[in-house]
Amino acid sequence: MKMSLKSDVIKCEESRKINIVLEYIDSGLPSFMNRIKTHFTESQVRYLIYQLLCGLKHLHTDGIIHRDLKLSNLLLHRDGRLKITYFGSSCICQTGFLLYNKTFGTIWYRAPEILLETFSYSPKVHMWSVGCVFALLLLKKPLFNGKSDEDQIEKIFQIIGTPTEMSWPGVTNLAGMQRYLLSSPPSYVGCLCDEFKRRDTSERDLKLLESFLQLDPCKRINAKDAVENEYFKRIFTFHDSTAFAKWMNEKLAEKGVKKG
Repeated sequence: MKMSLKSDVIKCEESRKINIVLEYIDSGLPSFMNRIKTHFTESQVRYLIYQLLCGLKHLHTDGIIHRDLKLSNLLLHRDGRLKITYFGSSCICQTGFLLYNKTFGTIWYRAPEILLETFSYSPKVHMWSVGCVFALLLLKKPLFNGKSDEDQIEKIFQIIGTPTEMSWPGVTNLAGMQRYLLSSPPSYVGCLCDEFKRRDTSERDLKLLESFLQLDPCKRINAKDAVENEYFKRIFTFHDSTAFAKWMNEKLAEKGVKKG
């Protein structure tokens, strides 16, 4: 059409706008959970978290920091594949560290170093978010549901414990921590396992969760090591994806939800 400019041939209009067309995915993970109204089994949670970690491993290898990893930014295909979406806040990081920027991330999934205004941060902020997603899938509710940065910090310390210079070297130099200490708050010991007693969560789950929810980012596991963790040794991708997809579609059929 561009080659033929005759009046009797429809004109091909051009635009300076760029449109990005993404693959179609059947459902967001939160909407699927709301529709089936049941807990995932331990093996199903393991399969979903494994896929999330594989995605993050690829992003980190390519130097991409997502910066808004949360449940609502995860999609679920009807064949059982999990996809990371929404890259509106993402950036490229080739050095491994970025200067502090408080404007990114959803508060319930925001890493403590960001809440406490660290000087710089790394892809390890994602691993904290993975821990928050992991906990939500196990509990079916947010582990830390603060209403402000200060409230979020308080809720994290209540469950994980208040950091010290011994447990997190340099933490008292962070502006957010200095403001927190000025209010003379109680010193929390914290016990993550207490939050999961009613859920009958396995020690294996809790051990992995603790590796994500380390206050000190230097002690927090990275995506590569997490993927290779003993916890995932029993995953056989084809078998798990087939079994999960079958279960997923059976649940949707029970609820009378159309596929596709």
